[in-house]
Amino acid sequence: MDTQRQLQLNRITKLTTKSHCLESRSHSHTASSELQILTRFIINMARALLFDMAARWWSEKTVAVVTGSNKGLGQAIARELARNGVTVVSTARDTARGLAAVDSAVKEEPQLKEFLHFHQLDVTADQSVAELASYLQDTFGGVDILINNAAMQKFQSEVYEDAVDTIETNYFGTTRVTEKLLPLLRASPFGARIVMVSSQVGQMENFEQNEYLKAKIQEALEYKDEKIVDAIARKYLEDVKAGREKEENWAKNLFQYRESKVFMNIYTRVLAAQLASRPEGHKIYVNAICPGAMKTDLLSSFKDKVGAAKAEELSATVRWTPIEKSATAVTSLALLPVNECLHGKFLARDLEDRPW
Repeated sequence: MDTQRQLQLNRITKLTTKSHCLESRSHSHTASSELQILTRFIINMARALLFDMAARWWSEKTVAVVTGSNKGLGQAIARELARNGVTVVSTARDTARGLAAVDSAVKEEPQLKEFLHFHQLDVTADQSVAELASYLQDTFGGVDILINNAAMQKFQSEVYEDAVDTIETNYFGTTRVTEKLLPLLRASPFGARIVMVSSQVGQMENFEQNEYLKAKIQEALEYKDEKIVDAIARKYLEDVKAGREKEENWAKNLFQYRESKVFMNIYTRVLAAQLASRPEGHKIYVNAICPGAMKTDLLSSFKDKVGAAKAEELSATVRWTPIEKSATAVTSLALLPVNECLHGKFLARDLEDRPW
């Protein structure tokens, strides 16, 4: 039995002991009332535990990898998974910051110590990704959950080098990690899980005028070929370099970030199609989720671009989502009971289906 279930059982045991004490003095009206309330609470706790045991397919032997998890949403996702009793490998490009994030989590919540691990990862570097894969194989024998969260954003930048950095991190970094870790995803009756942390800015409604993109998406889905998606991303970078991104009807604002997310979304659909025919016991469920707009470090470049005052003014018009709520949404998707698993979907933070 894993730690989380044991804690729940221990709590029920203590409450049951307390109820026996109250029962022994239940001649008192106050004690009788307390006993009734406590009894109902114990029954509800027991029901919740039984439901949890029925739906809960994971244990401390379940291994999840969370990219870009030294701060912000990634850090919150890693903590939430660990709170649920999943063994988590938190990753970050900067080793010192990554270790500090894990140390901070353990200091605040000591019970997470046995669940949180760290390994350095630069999603833009083949060697770094290969080293992570070797570590996962040697240490755990495989992976059960992959959450692709690592991302960067430079608001309103039209600089080619910034476009390269953004697409290389957000899109090619995601595909690089996914393709390398796919062979490590373990077969099980519950299915392995891949979650792409995406954004609504990558929905196709933002690219309605881009006929090239729409045609290429259909081609990529028809042939189930991720190389076509790679070619779309490279074509975009060529257009930026030549200064024709507006002429070619790429995004009119949030330059680079929108494109990186639409490319991620297309890749998710292609990958889901590739994996759809896997037999029972070897399923891999792939989905993308928009966790909502959050006040994370991704917004720092926005302040640099327009100034703090303007940033605050625009920020007041945005419906922000608390990071913890977003982390819960991503974690819930990763841990869906097997009979509720989704595949090839783009989801809002309430896990409602949204158009690609």
